[in-house]
Amino acid sequence: MEYRFTSDEWKTLTPEQRVRRCHLMAEEVQALATGASADLRLSYTCIAEEWMKLAGDIERATPSTLMPADPNRPRLNPIDAKAIAEFLNSGGRIAKVKDPVTATEQEVIDFLATCGITAKYLPGDMKAYWCNNRRVSMTALVRLANTRRYAQQLAPFAIRLIPSPRKK
Repeated sequence: MEYRFTSDEWKTLTPEQRVRRCHLMAEEVQALATGASADLRLSYTCIAEEWMKLAGDIERATPSTLMPADPNRPRLNPIDAKAIAEFLNSGGRIAKVKDPVTATEQEVIDFLATCGITAKYLPGDMKAYWCNNRRVSMTALVRLANTRRYAQQLAPFAIRLIPSPRKK
């Protein structure tokens, strides 16, 4: 990417090209913020936010007929963008969530056992499991297992419960 441009060049760009240029500049400055010392990180992040704000302002000021929507680019509202920037500035890290792993009820119970958590099936009960001295549902067990799996950087469990046929 060419990092310099003149106001004359800017004037020749279409609104869509200007928005794209703003996004590219914001990405570059945010990359600088990620590797910057704490005293510079905030300044870089503020500059990135300003580029994103300018892109949003150009989009809002441009009639929709001149500004085709990019279906591949998700829309991020300014409040969320600011919250994410503050999270990153404070040393936070964003990681892609792994696709869930389909598991059986027994696999969830076995995983919890490897974490030192005992869960037992209780037949004939709506909340059919006993865990940590209380009755819980499989949904609660999956939630507990996924909390542990997240801490271990493992993909979350997804479980599909198939109801048994009703007796007539």
